[in-house]
Amino acid sequence: MSAAERINPRPKGYDVSDWLEDHTPEDLRRLITETPEWRPTMRDAAAMPPDPSVIQPPTFPVDVFPPPLRDYVIAGSQALGVPADMVAGPLLGFAAGAIGNSRALQVKPGWVVRTIIWLAVIGAPGSGKSPALDYARHPLDVLQQTAFETYRAEVATWEEEAAVARSQRPPRELPEKPVLAHYFTTDATMEALAFLLGGSPGLAMVRDELVGWVRSHDAYRKAGDRQNWLSLWPGSPLKVDRRGAGTLYVPRPTVSVVGGIQPDLLPALAPEAGQADGFIDRFLMSWPEATPTKWTDASVDPEVTTAAEILFSKLRVSPAPADPFITELSADARHAFAGWYDENAELVAQASGLPAGCYAKYPGQCARIALILHCLHHPENLDRSVDVSTVEDAILVMEYFRQHLARVLPSFGAVGVPKGAGLVARVGRLLNQEGGGWVSRTAINNGLGGHTEPADIAATLATLALEGRAESRLVSTGRRPREEWRWRDADLRNYSEFSSQVSDSLDNSVHFRISAAPDGFEEVVV
Repeated sequence: MSAAERINPRPKGYDVSDWLEDHTPEDLRRLITETPEWRPTMRDAAAMPPDPSVIQPPTFPVDVFPPPLRDYVIAGSQALGVPADMVAGPLLGFAAGAIGNSRALQVKPGWVVRTIIWLAVIGAPGSGKSPALDYARHPLDVLQQTAFETYRAEVATWEEEAAVARSQRPPRELPEKPVLAHYFTTDATMEALAFLLGGSPGLAMVRDELVGWVRSHDAYRKAGDRQNWLSLWPGSPLKVDRRGAGTLYVPRPTVSVVGGIQPDLLPALAPEAGQADGFIDRFLMSWPEATPTKWTDASVDPEVTTAAEILFSKLRVSPAPADPFITELSADARHAFAGWYDENAELVAQASGLPAGCYAKYPGQCARIALILHCLHHPENLDRSVDVSTVEDAILVMEYFRQHLARVLPSFGAVGVPKGAGLVARVGRLLNQEGGGWVSRTAINNGLGGHTEPADIAATLATLALEGRAESRLVSTGRRPREEWRWRDADLRNYSEFSSQVSDSLDNSVHFRISAAPDGFEEVVV
């Protein structure tokens, strides 16, 4: 009716039934055909933000993890009766804390990233968010417990040696006192954090409720810890000066933040977003569907837990190097990253406010996640470059967070761009997961979340076909033939260190389309 009124306005009270009385069915069909399809603009969407409760977010792509962690996530999800997202997301952050600054990724000369990510899982009270957070932290807890027991034993030995040294005449120089290796903290002032980082390659800040953590930043002095945390996200050097306590200096601080937020408390963070300093932009947020579950006898096999613990124990390079081991992207990985980077840049241009700020930081976030996944798959291979499958996995994780951001934004009075980026990687992965089976265009669209333009999907499939990675066929249905696609390449994913697959060599002749680190990333050369 609104389309008819735009073409030929009618008097007040004139409705669709009146119009149908004045026109024939052929008039209606012609009107439907000739009326252009209405698409909401950003202004339209902002005026009527979507209801977060009706947005169906995707589930976390747990197969980006190597088998030990994938099994650990799935087993914990089933035993706790929570979405896998509530375990998988925090697990990324805890892996980042374990890796610390011992390893870094050079996206290109002058742009180097470390494993620093801020993750927030949104869930109502009783959703299982806290038990899932504790479960995800378990491998890190084991490392911390082991480190503490080692530290106590070393301190006991040191005290004996120190006593002997003091008793000698003249007293001998005391041996160097042991330092506790830190993997996480649940509460620390900036001064305490600088102290912890002084003897640790990195750690994770764990807060069950992040809103309280954010509010506490300026509790004692205006623009104090908040500004320091803004600098910690890109990994800028940390220097804390205290009268009478001297100076604490950390050249490469590597701190990840992991925690939860209750949906009802999200509006409390709106003023934080309103400060426009990029603080909220730095968070990767997920809001999984969590419903009350009935009793289950499911439990986690001890062997699954042990495998996850062993993998985490390999993440921190020991002894800690003076400088990080810097890995690079393979030629194919750089090509995939650059293509997604350009698509994301288009989405940044279409957005404004908080969504634009979040999207602008996505390339840096994607590079960091690629580094974390690379370390998880190859914890002991320090010379291996990051391969294309790892970058595609990181892109998939970033698109997961982009779609969850669309559910979160209305709580801040904002709205995001509904489409995503990295179509070649995402469509290729969807086809690859079918193991050579045929997939319809409708299934591909559904797998992408249902928001992708048909023309974009067609162009992506054509690209994969030209590269020889996918092929199509037409299936007779009695009406219009159905177009189906399947993957042609073997799955090149290497999930374990025991594989003999050799990394792609870095081809410096490949033209990398990123000419500079994007504005606002504040990445540093380590």
